[in-house]
Amino acid sequence: MALVWTMEEYGTGFEEVDAQHQALFTHINRLIEAIDRGDGETELHILVQFLSGYLATHFVCEERLMKRHKCGSCKLNEAEHRRFAKDFSAFKERFRETGPTEELAHELKTRMVAWVAGHIRKVDSGLRDVAPQ
Repeated sequence: MALVWTMEEYGTGFEEVDAQHQALFTHINRLIEAIDRGDGETELHILVQFLSGYLATHFVCEERLMKRHKCGSCKLNEAEHRRFAKDFSAFKERFRETGPTEELAHELKTRMVAWVAGHIRKVDSGLRDVAPQ
């Protein structure tokens, strides 16, 4: 089932962050669709490459905004970002060792859907409280 980005559920009030989150949704949905077709290995490689760059730029952008605007979720956000980056690094190592497999595709899909539901919806949404009106 595809992820659907809506302002009410996932919006932060900061266009740059919301656009980055929407790009993440697009990539996750491509993986979900590929898995449904039985071709998750191909799309897995694309998502791993995307996430490698995305995490570096998005996390920094979001953390700076939270600090600048004194967002109450700032410390929790930073801790969750560090944990996710560490987990993703371990995942990439497994990916390098085994190559793209259907099992890894399902694992990354599960992790990313959980991240969207748990982190973006519950932590990043703290930006709404400090967003410019």
